[in-house]
Amino acid sequence: MPDSLSRCFFRPDTRLARRIVLIAGGSLIAGAIGRKPAFADDDAANGAPVAPDRLAAHPPKPMPALSFADAGGTAHALADYVGKPVILHLWATWCPPCVTELPTLARLAPQFEKDGVVVLAVSLDRGGAAKVAPFLTHTGVTTLPPYYDPTAATAKALDEDALPVTVLIDRQGREVARRSGPVLWEAPGAEEALRHLLG
Repeated sequence: MPDSLSRCFFRPDTRLARRIVLIAGGSLIAGAIGRKPAFADDDAANGAPVAPDRLAAHPPKPMPALSFADAGGTAHALADYVGKPVILHLWATWCPPCVTELPTLARLAPQFEKDGVVVLAVSLDRGGAAKVAPFLTHTGVTTLPPYYDPTAATAKALDEDALPVTVLIDRQGREVARRSGPVLWEAPGAEEALRHLLG
């Protein structure tokens, strides 16, 4: 899959996954649907993968009430994690950029957790654990506890219609940065950049 295919679009408001549309960064299609770039940086704005040190912080803003379930079906609320910095990552098995990105985030997750950062990787697959568990086993992703939101309510609440999405949340539960598109988690200086962004 070419690296330039960097986003997977869907319709969270209908709660139905539609035909996957992979958008090359800066394409006319991306412009036609009115995606608002989250960053001034050219690469970030056109959807190309970016390193954490190129993510731009913004003034802290409140997060919507979000909830998701663990593998056992127990509900968790984002508010439960206030007091710790959080990396909230939305992804799906049907999204090729997500499939490429998730293992790299998983490899860094243990170090983030040692630093007191909670990594919440939430799958938006409609099939939930039945769909995602075999994928995680096949790819060897064992360091990220799986969370599920088969209705895509988290994406809708965040006003996102494409994956992957990463939101950086400070200890007060406020959004301080967002990346609508893939992140190069293993780029040099990634951990230091994320610590700086998360405070």
